[in-house]
Amino acid sequence: MYFFFHLVTGVIIGLLLGDMLRDHRWVIPCAAGAILPDLIDKPVGFILFGATIDNGRIWFHSLLICALVFGIGVVVWEYRRSPLGVAAAVGIFSHQVLDLMWRQPVTWFYPLLGPFREKYPAGHLFALLLQELTNPWEWMLMGLVALGLVLYVNRERVVKDVQNYPRAVRACLMIIILVLGLLSIALFIIGLVDTHLFLFDWTRPEEYIIGSIVIGLGAYLLWRWRLFVTSGYPYT
Repeated sequence: MYFFFHLVTGVIIGLLLGDMLRDHRWVIPCAAGAILPDLIDKPVGFILFGATIDNGRIWFHSLLICALVFGIGVVVWEYRRSPLGVAAAVGIFSHQVLDLMWRQPVTWFYPLLGPFREKYPAGHLFALLLQELTNPWEWMLMGLVALGLVLYVNRERVVKDVQNYPRAVRACLMIIILVLGLLSIALFIIGLVDTHLFLFDWTRPEEYIIGSIVIGLGAYLLWRWRLFVTSGYPYT
């Protein structure tokens, strides 16, 4: 999966958990955890240890690191009542699921099956960056993230404006929910019949199925948020 899809997935999961648990502290660590494996493993594997490992999916793409972060998070929760570590572990695990790490069992179950074995050809890191920059879906998600940041920074004004026009906002939300729901269903079917769309540039059926689930979760989040249009928002 691509960088901004990982990030948006972490944000959606963090918002859903924060919404259900009434605790906005889940959002940032979930989002950070969702992109942390690539931010660490790719520079370390391709640049720092390029001569030996030359692999962008190493330690932080393994269940070992995810379990360690989760364990630390449980301790932090017990003593500090902070979801920081657990939320980061959830984000890291979401990254591994989106990357279909079960297809690379040596890495996912490291070190049970031995050292990292897969190596990539020279220039692979540059090729990955080029894929990111030329994928139209990633540009749309980047715009969505930027819009979300603008709305969050101006959240007090946004909440007031929304509460002045509850019916219009609810109608807009329902349209977006419907579009996302239909897109989720379409991607799920595409995954089942094992085809692909250029817009997403996903190559495996699991990517479409998991991607459809993420988009479906986004639709569900908006469905929950429509209830707060007139009664107030949980993230003010």
